[in-house]
Amino acid sequence: MALRIDAADPGVCRGCGAHVPSDFRRVHGDEDQLAYRCPGCDSWVRICEGSAAGKDVKRGERF
Repeated sequence: MALRIDAADPGVCRGCGAHVPSDFRRVHGDEDQLAYRCPGCDSWVRICEGSAAGKDVKRGERF
């Protein structure tokens, strides 16, 4: 099954399409408050190191 992510909807994870709350996007997202990874598709260690903001994080690969 193909996953369709609505690029116009800031409330979805760009990595997996899951709903991402605005507080999560504000704290962990990029400067536009977009999340590229979320707890559903990445580890908290990587999220706290910037993966949700779209940064390339090498440590603690989730998958």
